Amino acid sequence: MGVYRLSTESENDIAGVYEYGIEKFGILQAQNYLLGMHDLFQT
Repeated sequence: MGVYRLSTESENDIAGVYEYGIEKFGILQAQNYLLGMHDLFQT
């Protein structure tokens, strides 16, 4: 399992992507996308 640290700017960007995903695709898809990014970061 990898260890990673995101910058504040990156965290803000991901939060923005999540909010956009909720607006455009719904909460479930936005959550799946966010969890997918988390899983990818772990590799």
